Amino acid sequence: MEEKCQEALRQICDRRYMEGLDDDYEEVIGYGICFYKKRCMVKGMRQKV
Repeated sequence: MEEKCQEALRQICDRRYMEGLDDDYEEVIGYGICFYKKRCMVKGMRQKV
C-alpha cells in the first residue's frame, strides 16, 4: 500500500495537477490514497506555490 500511495503522489507531480493554483493559494496539499479490502492508507505532500 505504501508503494501505491507513492505512485499516486508521483502521478500528481508528473501530470502537474498542482500547477496553476498559485494565483489562489499559498500552499497546496496533494494526497495519494490507496485502498485494499477494508484498509486505507493516505500519504500527503505539500507544495509552496
